[in-house]
Amino acid sequence: KTRQKAKALAKEAGFSVGYIHLRSMSQEDADAFARSFFEDYDKEAMILDVRHNSGGSIDSWIASFLERKAWYFFEGRIGKTRGVDIDWNQQYAFRGHIVVLIDEKTSSDGEGISRAISELGIGVLIGKRTWGG
Repeated sequence: KTRQKAKALAKEAGFSVGYIHLRSMSQEDADAFARSFFEDYDKEAMILDVRHNSGGSIDSWIASFLERKAWYFFEGRIGKTRGVDIDWNQQYAFRGHIVVLIDEKTSSDGEGISRAISELGIGVLIGKRTWGG
């Protein structure tokens, strides 16, 4: 429900957004991340919702996707690639703005990915102070 609302509000505002909600950082959540990320990696913004995230062990794996950068760009000779005029080389490199939603129940690896995104300078945190355990 939140994913559809975020996408609708973004469309109304004139931009595209991806939304990923992770309840924890388990293997099932790695699958959920992959399904959502690869569907939306070419959007202008990405919301990573780790509110109430109880942790796990995939924070560095997620960070490795979010910090990928394209190092050159190209234009197709005929028509558009992926529906855009200019494409980039690094497959599935996210090039937009990242926002991480956190709250007092974000813990363990949920805090890890939040901190990684903040420390790496690839996104901003929005919400309440995390659990801190």
